[in-house]
Amino acid sequence: SAGHNLLNDTGVTRGDLIEAKMAVSLADIIYKKLLNQNRKALLVPNDLTLAQEIEWVNKRAKTEDLAVAVHFNNFNNQSVRGTETFYYREQVLADVFAKKISQALGIPNRGYKPDNKSAVGELGWLRKTVCRAVLVEVCFLTSDKDVAALDYEKASNGFLAAINEIDPLITVIAEEEKKKVLLTIANILNIIKGLLNKLSFSSMKNKFGGEETPKGGFSLTQKGNLITIAVSLIA
Repeated sequence: SAGHNLLNDTGVTRGDLIEAKMAVSLADIIYKKLLNQNRKALLVPNDLTLAQEIEWVNKRAKTEDLAVAVHFNNFNNQSVRGTETFYYREQVLADVFAKKISQALGIPNRGYKPDNKSAVGELGWLRKTVCRAVLVEVCFLTSDKDVAALDYEKASNGFLAAINEIDPLITVIAEEEKKKVLLTIANILNIIKGLLNKLSFSSMKNKFGGEETPKGGFSLTQKGNLITIAVSLIA
Protein backbone atom coordinates (compact mmCIF):
# COMPACT_ATOMS: atom_id res chain seq x y z
CA SER A 1 0.00 0.00 0.00
CA ALA A 2 1.13 3.55 -0.76
CA GLY A 3 -0.27 4.63 2.59
CA HIS A 4 -1.95 7.79 1.26
CA ASN A 5 -4.23 8.41 -1.70
CA LEU A 6 -3.94 10.90 -4.54
CA LEU A 7 -7.48 12.25 -4.20
CA ASN A 8 -7.78 13.76 -0.74
CA ASP A 9 -4.93 12.47 1.43
CA THR A 10 -1.63 13.66 -0.01
CA GLY A 11 0.37 13.21 3.18
CA VAL A 12 3.58 15.24 3.58
CA THR A 13 4.21 17.96 1.02
CA ARG A 14 7.37 19.99 0.56
CA GLY A 15 7.56 22.03 -2.61
CA ASP A 16 7.32 19.58 -5.50
CA LEU A 17 7.60 16.63 -3.12
CA ILE A 18 4.22 15.02 -2.44
CA GLU A 19 4.25 11.97 -0.19
CA ALA A 20 1.23 10.25 -1.74
CA LYS A 21 2.60 10.59 -5.27
CA MET A 22 6.05 9.38 -4.23
CA ALA A 23 4.68 6.45 -2.23
CA VAL A 24 2.46 5.37 -5.13
CA SER A 25 5.48 5.39 -7.48
CA LEU A 26 7.66 3.42 -5.06
CA ALA A 27 4.93 0.91 -4.18
CA ASP A 28 4.35 0.27 -7.89
CA ILE A 29 8.05 -0.45 -8.46
CA ILE A 30 8.18 -2.82 -5.47
CA TYR A 31 5.04 -4.60 -6.70
CA LYS A 32 6.44 -5.14 -10.20
CA LYS A 33 9.72 -6.46 -8.81
CA LEU A 34 7.86 -8.92 -6.62
CA LEU A 35 5.94 -10.19 -9.63
CA ASN A 36 9.21 -10.52 -11.57
CA GLN A 37 10.41 -12.79 -8.77
CA ASN A 38 7.28 -14.90 -9.29
CA ARG A 39 5.96 -13.91 -5.88
CA LYS A 40 2.27 -13.64 -5.14
CA ALA A 41 1.75 -9.94 -4.49
CA LEU A 42 -1.18 -7.55 -4.45
CA LEU A 43 -1.06 -3.76 -4.91
CA VAL A 44 -3.68 -1.86 -2.92
CA PRO A 45 -5.57 0.65 -5.13
CA ASN A 46 -4.29 4.18 -4.54
CA ASP A 47 -7.69 5.91 -4.46
CA LEU A 48 -8.90 4.42 -1.17
CA THR A 49 -9.15 5.88 2.30
CA LEU A 50 -7.25 4.14 5.11
CA ALA A 51 -10.40 2.38 6.29
CA GLN A 52 -11.09 1.22 2.73
CA GLU A 53 -7.50 0.03 2.33
CA ILE A 54 -7.76 -2.07 5.48
CA GLU A 55 -11.09 -3.52 4.34
CA TRP A 56 -9.59 -4.26 0.91
CA VAL A 57 -6.65 -6.10 2.49
CA ASN A 58 -8.76 -8.04 4.98
CA LYS A 59 -10.98 -9.42 2.22
CA ARG A 60 -7.94 -10.92 0.50
CA ALA A 61 -5.33 -11.67 3.15
CA LYS A 62 -4.61 -14.74 5.23
CA THR A 63 -3.14 -14.44 8.70
CA GLU A 64 0.30 -15.55 7.49
CA ASP A 65 0.47 -12.87 4.76
CA LEU A 66 2.41 -9.63 5.10
CA ALA A 67 0.92 -6.17 4.56
CA VAL A 68 3.42 -3.34 4.02
CA ALA A 69 2.53 0.35 3.95
CA VAL A 70 4.96 2.74 2.22
CA HIS A 71 5.26 6.23 3.75
CA PHE A 72 7.64 9.18 3.83
CA ASN A 73 8.39 11.03 7.04
CA ASN A 74 8.56 14.64 8.21
CA PHE A 75 9.73 16.62 11.23
CA ASN A 76 10.09 20.26 12.13
CA ASN A 77 13.83 19.79 12.69
CA GLN A 78 15.53 19.31 9.31
CA SER A 79 18.51 17.57 10.91
CA VAL A 80 16.33 14.57 11.77
CA ARG A 81 16.69 11.92 9.09
CA GLY A 82 16.75 8.21 8.32
CA THR A 83 14.49 5.20 7.92
CA GLU A 84 12.14 4.09 10.68
CA THR A 85 9.40 1.51 10.90
CA PHE A 86 6.35 0.97 13.08
CA TYR A 87 4.82 -2.25 14.35
CA TYR A 88 2.01 -3.44 16.59
CA ARG A 89 2.84 -7.16 16.88
CA GLU A 90 5.60 -7.68 14.30
CA GLN A 91 8.63 -6.20 16.04
CA VAL A 92 11.16 -8.56 14.44
CA LEU A 93 9.82 -7.92 10.95
CA ALA A 94 9.82 -4.14 11.42
CA ASP A 95 13.46 -4.34 12.52
CA VAL A 96 14.43 -6.07 9.27
CA PHE A 97 12.73 -3.44 7.09
CA ALA A 98 14.40 -0.58 8.94
CA LYS A 99 17.84 -2.16 8.51
CA LYS A 100 17.55 -3.18 4.88
CA ILE A 101 16.00 0.04 3.55
CA SER A 102 18.38 2.34 5.43
CA GLN A 103 21.32 0.27 4.18
CA ALA A 104 20.07 0.39 0.61
CA LEU A 105 19.79 4.19 0.69
CA GLY A 106 22.88 4.78 2.78
CA ILE A 107 20.99 6.78 5.41
CA PRO A 108 20.68 6.37 9.20
CA ASN A 109 18.61 3.57 10.65
CA ARG A 110 16.23 5.07 13.20
CA GLY A 111 15.02 1.61 14.09
CA TYR A 112 11.60 0.14 14.79
CA LYS A 113 9.00 1.56 17.14
CA PRO A 114 5.65 0.43 18.55
CA ASP A 115 2.76 2.23 16.93
CA ASN A 116 1.85 4.03 20.17
CA LYS A 117 5.06 6.02 19.64
CA SER A 118 3.74 7.38 16.34
CA ALA A 119 2.42 10.92 15.98
CA VAL A 120 -1.20 9.72 15.97
CA GLY A 121 -0.87 7.33 18.91
CA GLU A 122 -1.92 4.14 17.11
CA LEU A 123 -1.91 3.00 13.51
CA GLY A 124 -4.97 1.28 12.03
CA TRP A 125 -2.87 -0.33 9.30
CA LEU A 126 -1.06 -2.31 11.99
CA ARG A 127 -3.90 -2.95 14.41
CA LYS A 128 -6.84 -3.67 12.13
CA THR A 129 -5.38 -5.77 9.32
CA VAL A 130 -5.94 -9.51 9.78
CA CYS A 131 -2.41 -10.41 8.69
CA ARG A 132 1.11 -9.45 9.73
CA ALA A 133 1.72 -5.78 9.03
CA VAL A 134 4.53 -3.24 8.97
CA LEU A 135 4.49 0.50 8.26
CA VAL A 136 7.66 1.90 6.71
CA GLU A 137 8.76 5.55 6.80
CA VAL A 138 11.35 5.40 4.02
CA CYS A 139 13.05 8.71 4.79
CA PHE A 140 12.35 12.30 5.86
CA LEU A 141 11.14 14.63 3.12
CA THR A 142 12.02 17.48 5.48
CA SER A 143 15.69 16.44 5.40
CA ASP A 144 17.76 17.72 2.47
CA LYS A 145 20.25 14.89 2.99
CA ASP A 146 17.54 12.23 2.93
CA VAL A 147 15.94 13.70 -0.19
CA ALA A 148 19.33 13.80 -1.91
CA ALA A 149 19.92 10.15 -1.02
CA LEU A 150 16.46 8.99 -2.10
CA ASP A 151 16.54 6.70 -5.10
CA TYR A 152 13.48 4.59 -5.94
CA GLU A 153 15.54 1.78 -7.40
CA LYS A 154 17.70 1.50 -4.27
CA ALA A 155 14.72 1.90 -1.95
CA SER A 156 12.74 -0.81 -3.75
CA ASN A 157 15.75 -3.12 -3.54
CA GLY A 158 15.81 -2.47 0.19
CA PHE A 159 12.16 -3.52 0.47
CA LEU A 160 12.84 -6.70 -1.49
CA ALA A 161 15.92 -7.49 0.59
CA ALA A 162 13.77 -7.18 3.71
CA ILE A 163 11.06 -9.42 2.28
CA ASN A 164 13.64 -12.02 1.23
CA GLU A 165 15.07 -12.09 4.74
CA ILE A 166 11.64 -12.14 6.34
CA ASP A 167 10.34 -15.18 4.44
CA PRO A 168 12.11 -17.75 6.65
CA LEU A 169 11.46 -15.62 9.75
CA ILE A 170 7.72 -15.75 9.12
CA THR A 171 7.94 -19.54 8.85
CA VAL A 172 9.82 -19.75 12.15
CA ILE A 173 7.39 -17.38 13.89
CA ALA A 174 4.39 -19.33 12.56
CA GLU A 175 5.86 -22.62 13.79
CA GLU A 176 6.53 -21.14 17.23
CA GLU A 177 2.97 -19.82 17.43
CA LYS A 178 1.64 -23.25 16.42
CA LYS A 179 3.76 -24.91 19.14
CA LYS A 180 2.38 -22.51 21.76
CA VAL A 181 -1.19 -23.32 20.75
CA LEU A 182 -0.57 -27.08 20.81
CA LEU A 183 1.21 -26.79 24.17
CA THR A 184 -1.71 -24.84 25.61
CA ILE A 185 -4.20 -27.45 24.41
CA ALA A 186 -2.03 -30.26 25.80
CA ASN A 187 -1.80 -28.52 29.17
CA ILE A 188 -5.56 -28.03 29.32
CA LEU A 189 -6.20 -31.68 28.46
CA ASN A 190 -3.72 -32.79 31.13
CA ILE A 191 -5.51 -30.62 33.68
CA ILE A 192 -8.85 -32.15 32.70
CA LYS A 193 -7.35 -35.64 32.89
CA GLY A 194 -6.00 -34.91 36.36
CA LEU A 195 -9.36 -33.64 37.54
CA LEU A 196 -11.14 -36.70 36.20
CA ASN A 197 -8.72 -38.99 37.98
CA LYS A 198 -9.54 -37.28 41.27
CA LEU A 199 -13.30 -37.45 40.81
CA SER A 200 -15.14 -40.51 42.04
CA PHE A 201 -17.88 -42.07 39.94
CA SER A 202 -20.37 -41.01 42.57
CA SER A 203 -19.35 -37.35 42.29
CA MET A 204 -19.62 -37.62 38.51
CA LYS A 205 -23.08 -39.08 38.98
CA ASN A 206 -24.18 -36.10 41.07
CA LYS A 207 -22.52 -33.53 38.78
CA PHE A 208 -24.05 -34.80 35.56
CA GLY A 209 -27.63 -35.29 36.56
CA GLY A 210 -27.79 -38.53 38.53
CA GLU A 211 -27.24 -40.94 35.64
CA GLU A 212 -25.65 -44.21 36.67
CA THR A 213 -22.13 -44.84 35.38
CA PRO A 214 -21.61 -48.17 33.66
CA LYS A 215 -18.96 -50.37 35.21
CA GLY A 216 -15.52 -49.49 33.85
CA GLY A 217 -16.36 -46.08 32.37
CA PHE A 218 -18.63 -43.07 32.04
CA SER A 219 -22.03 -43.01 30.42
CA LEU A 220 -22.48 -41.42 27.00
CA THR A 221 -24.12 -38.39 28.59
CA GLN A 222 -21.23 -37.96 31.03
CA LYS A 223 -18.69 -38.30 28.24
CA GLY A 224 -20.57 -35.71 26.20
CA ASN A 225 -20.55 -33.30 29.11
CA LEU A 226 -16.83 -33.81 29.62
CA ILE A 227 -16.13 -33.17 25.94
CA THR A 228 -18.21 -29.98 26.13
CA ILE A 229 -16.14 -28.80 29.10
CA ALA A 230 -12.87 -29.61 27.30
CA VAL A 231 -13.88 -27.80 24.11
CA SER A 232 -15.02 -24.75 26.08
CA LEU A 233 -11.70 -24.56 27.96
CA ILE A 234 -9.67 -24.89 24.75
CA ALA A 235 -11.75 -22.20 23.01
